[in-house]
Amino acid sequence: MHKNYSFRSAIFLLFLTISLLCTLTGCTNTSNTSNISNVRRYGGVVKAKSEESESTTQLNYNGTCYGVVTALDTENLTITIQNIDDDSIRLYTYTGATDVRDKYGDIISMTQINLGDIVNGGYDEGNSKMKKLTKSADAWENRNVTDFKIDNEAGTIKIGNTLYQFKENVVVLSDGQRLETATEIHEKDELLLRGYDKTIYSITITKGHGYVILENAEDYYDGIVMVGNRIGQQVTEGMILIVPEGEYNLHITKDGHSATKSIKVVKNEELIVDVGQFKEEAQQIGSIEFTIKPENAILYIDGRKTPYDEVVELVYGSYKIRVEAEGYITYKADLLVNESFQKRDITLGKPELEEPTTTKPLETVVASTPETSQGQTTTSTVATTSPTTTTKTAPTVQTPTVTTPTVITPTVTEPNQTTTQQETTAPGPGANTGKEITDYKVHIEAPSGVSVYFDGVYQGIAPVSFTKQSGEHTIILKQEGYATKAHTITISGDKADSHYSFPALVAN
Repeated sequence: MHKNYSFRSAIFLLFLTISLLCTLTGCTNTSNTSNISNVRRYGGVVKAKSEESESTTQLNYNGTCYGVVTALDTENLTITIQNIDDDSIRLYTYTGATDVRDKYGDIISMTQINLGDIVNGGYDEGNSKMKKLTKSADAWENRNVTDFKIDNEAGTIKIGNTLYQFKENVVVLSDGQRLETATEIHEKDELLLRGYDKTIYSITITKGHGYVILENAEDYYDGIVMVGNRIGQQVTEGMILIVPEGEYNLHITKDGHSATKSIKVVKNEELIVDVGQFKEEAQQIGSIEFTIKPENAILYIDGRKTPYDEVVELVYGSYKIRVEAEGYITYKADLLVNESFQKRDITLGKPELEEPTTTKPLETVVASTPETSQGQTTTSTVATTSPTTTTKTAPTVQTPTVTTPTVITPTVTEPNQTTTQQETTAPGPGANTGKEITDYKVHIEAPSGVSVYFDGVYQGIAPVSFTKQSGEHTIILKQEGYATKAHTITISGDKADSHYSFPALVAN
C-alpha cells in the first residue's frame, strides 16, 4: 500500500512539473513574439519581462527625426532639433538612459553633441522623450573655412571651385546662439560648415569680426589706414572698418606722415581708435628698387620725374606713380611705403602691333599681375612673344595689366629680408565697390533709426537710400546702446531699386 501511494505521488509530481514547464514555455514564446513584433515596427531591442525598466527598454520608440541640433540644455535635459525635410523645430527631453552615439556607432555622452550637428533621433511620440540619438554618418564637416564667397540672394557658398547650396532658414550659429539670418556672415569670418552632398544645413561662425572706428582722423582723410597686412582702406569721415577678431598693428599714413598703434579686436564689439592721440613716428625712409621695361620709360612719383637707375628712397607714406614710354601704354598705380626695402618690376605693353613682315607674326600675350610670395618680386607686365604658328593674325589691341589705382599691401618678413608686395585694385571709400547703376537706389528701410554704413562709409539714418552699386557689399547698422551688426548683401545689376530690411538690433 505504501509503495502504491509513493508511485502515484511520483507520477503526479512528474505530470505537474511537465505541465508547469509547458505553461512557462508558452508564456515566454508569446512574450518574445510580441517583443519581436515591436522590434520590427519600432527598431527597438528585445528584453525579458523581468528586466524591463527605463534603462533596458529605452530603444523602444515610435517616432524618428533627422535634423540639425539648434539648442542643447544639459541642465534641464532638453534638446532642440530643426528637421531637415520640412524645417520644423521640435523640443525633446532626454535622460541619462538615452542611447547617444557618434557617427561611428561608439557610445558618447549628450555633452559631446554640438550645436549644428546633424543627427538621427528616435523618440516617443506621446511625450517627445528622446530614446536614441546618433550623429549622422552621412553628414560631412568642413572646418576652418576662411576662403569663401557667400551669395545670400542665390543661397550659395563657394569654396574654391565647389559651389554649395543653403536654404533661407539655414541654421547659423555664433557663440552658442542662433543668428536670425545668414547675412550676418562676413567674408572675414572663419566658418565650420556641416552638410550632406552639396547642401549646407548648418553654419557655425568659429571666429568672427569686430568693428574699428577712427576718431579725430581729419589730418589723414584721403590717406591710407591699414590693419595688419590684409586690410587697407582709404580714410574717410566717420568710417568703420570690419576686422577679424585678433591683435594687430593699425598703421595710418598720408603725405609722408604716419603713425602706428597696437589694437585688439574683439568679436562683435566696437573699438574706437582716437587717431589724435597717436604718437606720430619720426620720418622713416623706405628704399624701392625699380626694374622698368622698356629701359627708356620715365617714372613719375606724385607727378615728379624720378630717376630709377639706383634705389629710390622715399619717406614712409602713400604715393602715386606713373610710368610712360613713347609707343607704350601708360601704367598708373598707388604705392604705399611703410617698410625698409621693397622691389617693383613694371613692364609696359604696346597698345597695337603693326602688320607682321615675316611668315611668323607676333602674337600678343597679356600677363596678369601674379600672386606673390615672400622672396619674390611684384611684377606688372604686358609682354609680347613670338609663336610658332605661321597663320597671319590681325593687329591686336592691348590693355595694361592695371588700369585703375591700386593699393599695395606689404607681406610681413623678418628684418633685413627683401619683401614683396601684392597689388589689388583700389576700392576707393568702399571696401567692395561694384559697378554704379545711375538713376537707381539702394533703400535700407529697417530697422528704423539706426546709422547705416555702406562698405564702411556713413550713409545716414534709416530709412535711407543711396546710389545703387552692383556686387557684394557690406551694410553696417549702428545705434547707441545696441550691438553693431554687419550684413553681407549681393546687389543685382538690374535697372531697378533694391530694398532691404534687416532684423532689429539687440540691446547691449
